[in-house]
Amino acid sequence: MGLWTMRDDKSQEIARQLHETLTAAIYEQREKWDTSDQDGSETQLHEILSPGPASWPMATYQGILIQLIFSLLTNESKTIQLTHDLPEVPSQLLVGLVRTCLKKKMFYYPSILAQFRTEAGSEDSTWIGVDGVKRFNLSLYKVCQSVEIHDPSILDDSFDSETRRGRRSPGERLLCLADLQFALPSEDELRDSASSSTSNEELKGHEDQNIEQLWLSQAAKIVQPREKRFQWIQG
Repeated sequence: MGLWTMRDDKSQEIARQLHETLTAAIYEQREKWDTSDQDGSETQLHEILSPGPASWPMATYQGILIQLIFSLLTNESKTIQLTHDLPEVPSQLLVGLVRTCLKKKMFYYPSILAQFRTEAGSEDSTWIGVDGVKRFNLSLYKVCQSVEIHDPSILDDSFDSETRRGRRSPGERLLCLADLQFALPSEDELRDSASSSTSNEELKGHEDQNIEQLWLSQAAKIVQPREKRFQWIQG
């Protein structure tokens, strides 16, 4: 992505070729990271053999998201709704990534917290990790709101998640505000203070900021009445 921002034709062509190579590699290895089609037996086996939740491969998911964002940067084609037409392969990657995250309950605050709140981990690292997942989730949501899937029929299957709430309109079947069952990340200054030493008062503040009444999904009841699509969290 750094090569692309240099703006000269040669650097941008190299960046485009690298992006195409990485996108193809990610697509070819979908079975290693896309768990949206799994029946849940693997998760149940892990719960039996391990005392904690299965770790989320955040570095992998972040790498996929970066490639999807780059697809938007290099694609100047826009629809009448001013969203980007996402090509076929990136569309399939986006659908697979979102559904994998939904299946792992990565948009659900108790699951996010469980990933980092372990006996061995410190409270400082817990909240830093929680905020990192939240920021990833919001970036993924923003991408979903900014694109039109190449073939909308891939959204017509019966996929669903028990954490998803309410009926879905056609434009919201990928990811919408009601799916974001967590509060906004902490302000940067709070995150910076946590990186050094977090007091009990600050930790209590983190907990208070993550109560269910402050989850973004609660806002959907106001800004998305009757399941109407609402372009929220605009850049």
